[in-house]
Amino acid sequence: MIGCQSVRKVRSLNAVHAKKSGRQVMMATSLVGSLSVCALSSLGVASGNAAGATTNRSVDVMAIYFGDWHVDPDMAGLHGPNWTEWGLVVNAQPRYPGHQQPNLPLNEAPGWGIGSAENTPEGMKVKIDAAVQHGVSSFLFDWYYYAEKGSGGVGGGFLNGALEDGYLKVDQTDLQFALMWANQDWVDIHPAKRGWSSTGRSAAAASSNIQPNEPHHGVTPGHSENSLLLQFDGFMNASVYTGGFRYIVDTYFNHPNYYRVPTTLRNGTVAQCPYFAMYQLEYFVAGVGGQGAAEKALDSFRDYAESSGSCVHFVVMVAGSAESISTQTATFKTLDVASATSYCWMKLGLEGTKVFPAANYSALGPQSVAASTALANMFSDHLGIKYAPVVSSGWDSSPRTLPSDPFGNWGYPWGVSYVSTPDEFQAALQLTKDYLVQSCDSGSGWCPPLLINAWNEWSEGAYLEPDQKYGFGKLQALQKVFS
Repeated sequence: MIGCQSVRKVRSLNAVHAKKSGRQVMMATSLVGSLSVCALSSLGVASGNAAGATTNRSVDVMAIYFGDWHVDPDMAGLHGPNWTEWGLVVNAQPRYPGHQQPNLPLNEAPGWGIGSAENTPEGMKVKIDAAVQHGVSSFLFDWYYYAEKGSGGVGGGFLNGALEDGYLKVDQTDLQFALMWANQDWVDIHPAKRGWSSTGRSAAAASSNIQPNEPHHGVTPGHSENSLLLQFDGFMNASVYTGGFRYIVDTYFNHPNYYRVPTTLRNGTVAQCPYFAMYQLEYFVAGVGGQGAAEKALDSFRDYAESSGSCVHFVVMVAGSAESISTQTATFKTLDVASATSYCWMKLGLEGTKVFPAANYSALGPQSVAASTALANMFSDHLGIKYAPVVSSGWDSSPRTLPSDPFGNWGYPWGVSYVSTPDEFQAALQLTKDYLVQSCDSGSGWCPPLLINAWNEWSEGAYLEPDQKYGFGKLQALQKVFS
């Protein structure tokens, strides 16, 4: 976050009060004048750990958390009793010469591995303690909510046990959290079978009348075979989104550990608002019925948050180059996007990620910084907002493919992989941190977090948790850069 130095003057915001559960809730507000990080911290804006050699500015480190590493009743209903995604990891096989699979967790370490229980306070506390010790400031939880999971047309939550039964029940204040609504088609890639190659629909193809668990043969650009097995529909209507937004406000936004950042509200004032990301903006816009309906739904979200003593820092996850994404700036402005980021290096369109079957990880770091710089400049020039860079710890989604099938460059979850040693990961972290610090030092206002893909995406080859090859090496690399 912002170091103990002056930041630009912002207008004061009167305290916003709201009735909630019979008590007064006050929304944290910004102050007039030049503020130090110490003042910002008192308003609920967390500062990260000490920065590296080039500056004393601190950087928030946010790691993506995927919560499918426990027995979830919905996933067990889809795949069988006691099913977890660890089965894909354990059964993964090498798919090309020199391919290292399976990559297994360090089961011998207490609290880690296949026997750990992320959906319990005891199991999650092990992860929280390790994250804090090694320099992670917050978890960005993949958050799911679908029409099929609720009644009355308002939807319901899915796969949120690690967050609600694990993280939220740990008595701690050291590790913050935020949400990324992973509003995508949920299809059967556990594992994906050749012939069911599409893992999501374009907005143009989503108008088809598709029933969950029915084969869909349609037009999905970029795939040689256009079929998928849809289990939960990612194109949800406005009623479902409204139900989800209200659940988010009621359940998470006023939690003291929620990650908050300075945000310009619709009336021009600045407040410390919960950081909330949306994975597929195009799914949202198409699902609710177009840009006008999306604007209305988000305005309702913000109104409800403010009536509850909170507010919204709305983040879009973008995919593509700065040039391609610049065509969407009018939509971003209409929807009052507060900042942007990307899920992983694969989403940046880097040339190096197109080398099948295995890309050179070390070459991707400089490419990602160049892409992040272009995106940050584009968002700043067009919208006056910040872009948070991302570092991938690795990428290999082959565990989500059926090992007995052929393997080719056919799109996710087949395709290109890249893996890192702890030293290579450390170099990428340092390079990105140096870029972010320099960018923040030369600019003004809030410094966005550095996003890491991921804490535990084991079946996509992106994880910080200890494994049997490097032990705690990835976490130690993170600690060297950020502690």
